Amino acid sequence: MIEESQMTEITLQWQGPFAFFPEQTLPYLFDQSAAQGRGLYLWTVPTDRGHQVNYVGVAHGKTRTLGARLAEELMDGVPDSRYIQVVDLDAWRKGYRKVLHDYGTFDSNDHKESLIEMHRFCVGFLAQIDADREIIEHCERCLIMRLAAEYDDGDDYDAYLSNKARHPNMRDIQVRSYGEDIWGLPNGVLLNKDGIVLEG
Repeated sequence: MIEESQMTEITLQWQGPFAFFPEQTLPYLFDQSAAQGRGLYLWTVPTDRGHQVNYVGVAHGKTRTLGARLAEELMDGVPDSRYIQVVDLDAWRKGYRKVLHDYGTFDSNDHKESLIEMHRFCVGFLAQIDADREIIEHCERCLIMRLAAEYDDGDDYDAYLSNKARHPNMRDIQVRSYGEDIWGLPNGVLLNKDGIVLEG
């Protein structure tokens, strides 16, 4: 929902957590009505401090829905190596990411079992946004800047999330995020365009 005021404010209502595979106990992400819309999605990992965000993604346009975009990342049931790292799951459960193979540096089929195990461990969140592509990408950048600020110096997340941020000259925007138990994005938090918390 977009509220017209002195600046653009976007409200994100996160839905989830959802499973990426149909036989899991959580609701299947691709069966959700939100997957037919456009907006933002999160790959998260359940940890002791809540669902830790591993990846922030965007889907926009009539044919590129959230479900279609996520399907691209799960080619034939095997995550595409361009969008994922192979990590140590035991460390990840404790909230630390130990990278074993980095983005795009390995053949997905060579690590098929590890990747599928990772994605059975991950859960997804969806937030529909009824806005144009630029606004959706600005919201993505806002969240990325917030999450990058939450991680410790030297953590893999910090460099990745900062580098992924787009639109350095974006217009003034505020994003209010509603979602339970998403680490780094407290329920009701209001962020400015640089990911700085204004309220919440």
